[in-house]
Amino acid sequence: MVSQEGRQSIEKHLRVIPSELEIISQVRNRDHLMKEAVVQIREVADHIQTLAVQADMLSVKYELESDRRQELALLLRKIRVLGTRAKSYL
Repeated sequence: MVSQEGRQSIEKHLRVIPSELEIISQVRNRDHLMKEAVVQIREVADHIQTLAVQADMLSVKYELESDRRQELALLLRKIRVLGTRAKSYL
């Protein structure tokens, strides 16, 4: 038979256990949420890196197009000058 003091001690101990279990459960839930957040952050980082590569490619493309436009404009000016000179020979 358990004494009154022993019973109270056991009851007190048993009341503590649920709160410890709750804490453990909360820690596990928090850890799970943190892992999910890390996965999502990595996915976002990968997506941002992909966007950066695409932006670089577009930048190069438009830079080349700009260079081509400038070259075309220069050639058109030269043709205009040659056309003006040719008129003087007609």
